[in-house]
Amino acid sequence: MTDGFKRTRIGAKRARLIIILAALGVLAAVASLFLFRSRGPSYAGFTSRAPAYYGKLAEACDLLLLATPDEAEYEKVFSGSDVVLPSIMRDLRPVRVQVITNAKVVNDSRLLTCVRIQIGESGGGYAVMWSPEATDKADSVWELSASHERERKVLFKMKKFPPSKKPHVQSASR
Repeated sequence: MTDGFKRTRIGAKRARLIIILAALGVLAAVASLFLFRSRGPSYAGFTSRAPAYYGKLAEACDLLLLATPDEAEYEKVFSGSDVVLPSIMRDLRPVRVQVITNAKVVNDSRLLTCVRIQIGESGGGYAVMWSPEATDKADSVWELSASHERERKVLFKMKKFPPSKKPHVQSASR
């Protein structure tokens, strides 16, 4: 009888160990799905898309700018999952999206107007920015750029007539 009792105890311990390992496996799978799903595209993945994609993202940025008050200094920060954001932005799974208009910049006579999309945090994180080209004093040429660590890449340019934060005519190049 002692032999049967030992076998039953060993069998119960094995069954418990299998159940615990299975539960840990399921937990690890769910956690990895959550982590991969909550993370946006990598910098390399984002900067290698087709020019048409960047044009659509620029249009989405312009939609946010259209909703801002004219001639007033304005800043609004949205959480990356805010339903107000166009779906093309939410799909990037940003941490936050900043809309800035007519902001004074230190050591610059121009006023800053831009949309800044922060994807991820430090390390693997990067920023996407829709703003007037820095060398264009008339602010008629706008560019979509991505910045990661010390690298900055211009992905899309669009000329606006007349120069303003409001989009009018589009010409794309990469």
